[in-house]
Formats: sequence, structure tokens, C-alpha cells
Amino acid sequence: MTKIKIENKTYRINELPNTENKDILEFLIYLKELHSICRELFLCLIQENKKVKTTIGFVGSLIDRISENLISIMLLASKGFTTDVAILLVNLIELRTDLKYISINPKKINEWFNHKKRWKKPWKFSQQIKNITSEDKELEEVEKKIYEFCSIAKHGNPVGYNIGFNFGLKDNGIFLDLNKDYRLTDYLFWAYVYTSDAIKSSLVIVERFQIVPQNITDKLENVSAKIRGLNDKVISKKIMKYVYEMNPELVEIDKKLEVLIREQKRVKAKIEEMKKQIKK
Repeated sequence: MTKIKIENKTYRINELPNTENKDILEFLIYLKELHSICRELFLCLIQENKKVKTTIGFVGSLIDRISENLISIMLLASKGFTTDVAILLVNLIELRTDLKYISINPKKINEWFNHKKRWKKPWKFSQQIKNITSEDKELEEVEKKIYEFCSIAKHGNPVGYNIGFNFGLKDNGIFLDLNKDYRLTDYLFWAYVYTSDAIKSSLVIVERFQIVPQNITDKLENVSAKIRGLNDKVISKKIMKYVYEMNPELVEIDKKLEVLIREQKRVKAKIEEMKKQIKK
């Protein structure tokens, strides 16, 4: 709680409570590590001060913006604002796409700097995606689907009613979807995917100017392993939840199996202890 005094009157600003979802909190810990890598790369570019137009003016600008975007995503996620995280993902995806596009097409950099139209970007997003996916139709489709999904939330498109809204009418009834943690974990994983890809694309660009930031690749691999491991665990939980919903009787069966496994471990430990006693 924060107190602020205005014209001899004191106001109290109460903080919204943080999520207690352990999976989301673990995602946030790892995303903070990813954010630190972004800042480290940005500071490296400032210190090196080489080919300022491309390294600082383009890569530095976008990486700085991405690191801010990531912090905003983390803050919203920590408070449970799932739909707003999806909205910020649209911006993150576009920034990463520009970086990757230039990493593949370095001669296009002047088009970015010389662009004058305020109501549109230098390149069409669909053309960029086609280019950066190297004509891989499956990957191109995945990229488009994720962008489309997040854009539905951003624009409040009624086609994806329960994506962009928490409450409304659906199938002749009222739907209420206040707990979107199941979707938030997907969004946080996507935040990792696009941020890490932005960092990799940035490294490709700056290495052309003999700027090789130390240990960033190793740090990125380290945090990637942790986030991917966590995401695998979350997916397994979602699958089991779905299986249990479709087959409620399996819940009791699995509980009994857990009891049997614990009992087996207890018996095995007792046997080992007896063997030690006999040897003595």
C-alpha cells in the first residue's frame, strides 16, 4: 500500500494481489533472467559504440523496447491480467519479426530508417513471416496462428469471444471466464519464444560489425532449458486435467496407484535397512 498526500488530503493506493499459481510464478522467475540478457545485450551495444546506425539505432532501439515490453508482460501476468498479456504479445511479435527480417535481409535496413508513413510499417507482416520462415509452410502457419490469436484479444474481435473477453453471451447462455491461468502459461511461453528469437536475431546482426557479446548465448541456452522444461511440465498437467475430465474414474485409480508406489518405496527402504543390519 502506498500513501500520497494531495492538497492536505491523504490517499491510499492499494496494490493488487499477486497470483499464487506456482507455474506462473516460475515462468516469471525465468523471464526475469531473459530480461537481464536483453539489458546486457543493450548495454554491450552502447559500450561498443560501433556502426551506431544499425547496432544502436536499430538493434538497440528494438531490444530496449522488447525488454520494456517483457517487464510489462511480467507485471500484468503477476496480477492475472491474461488478456492484456496477449495484447502486449502482438507488439513483441512485431518487434522480433523486424529484427529477424533484418538479420536475414541486412540491405533492407535503410527502408526502416527512411520510412515516413505513420499509419503503416515499412513491410507487410505477412510478407515478413513468409520470408523469415524460409518458405516452411508449417512454421509460417504456426507464426500466423499465434499472431492472429493475440490480435483477437487486442482488437476485441467477437469471433474469438472468450479470448478477448471474460464475460459475455455464448451459445444462448452467459459465459464467465475469470480464471485464465491455463491460457496465461501459453502466453508466457510465447513471450519467451519471441524474446529469445529476438536476441538471437540481434546477435546475427551485430556480429557482422565484429560485436560479439560475451556469454549471452550460453546464458540464453541455460534459461531456455529451464523454461522449456517448465513448459513440458505444464503441458503434461493440462493433458492429465483433460484426461481426468473425460474419465473421472481415473482420478481414484491414480490415487490408489500413488499409495501403492509409496508403499513399495517404504517396503524397499525397510528391506535395505534389514540387509545393512544383517551385514553388521
